[in-house]
Amino acid sequence: AVFEREGRTWVVFGAYDRAVHFMDAETGEDILPPFPTGDIIKGSVTMDPDGYPILYTGSRDSYFRALALDRPGGAVELWKLSANAVSPTLWNNDWDSSALVLDDYLLEGGENSQFHMVKLNRGYDAAGMVTVDPELVFNAPSWDQEVIADLKGNRSNEMSIEGSVAVSGNTVYYANSGGLVSGWDLGPLIAGTGQ
Repeated sequence: AVFEREGRTWVVFGAYDRAVHFMDAETGEDILPPFPTGDIIKGSVTMDPDGYPILYTGSRDSYFRALALDRPGGAVELWKLSANAVSPTLWNNDWDSSALVLDDYLLEGGENSQFHMVKLNRGYDAAGMVTVDPELVFNAPSWDQEVIADLKGNRSNEMSIEGSVAVSGNTVYYANSGGLVSGWDLGPLIAGTGQ
């Protein structure tokens, strides 16, 4: 992710060294110390699109995280979601895809083969530090029995979502490793009127 913050151009990425790196685009120097995770990071990170100093990233360590960038001393984990927080799951516990943040909702697919929608409830505390109070408001398997039957046992348990989600209008789309493309109408979820 490349973005402007506090008069500098930041380049932020996760790497195979199991850390998120925060670098100055001009000098290559670290702006913040690397933030370690428990395993490699294969997907692109997401900077909050609404100006909050929050970075969203997954890792192969089973967790998807929200990191605050406004604390002295480096990035601080505000929240993490385990790949095992929902069920049923298939395949794996990586988080390879990039999150999409839209109207205070985080949309993310996981290698647990589930689509997740999290209400972030972003804000600031009395000291002016960024906060989140996330709530998993929706999740859905990326597969159905028809696609499993169509694969006839050939990789039929590999239904992970490794690509990033996309939104057009009020519909979020994603594909799984079994070839099934799904779309969900976000309108009722965001309005709080149903699924």
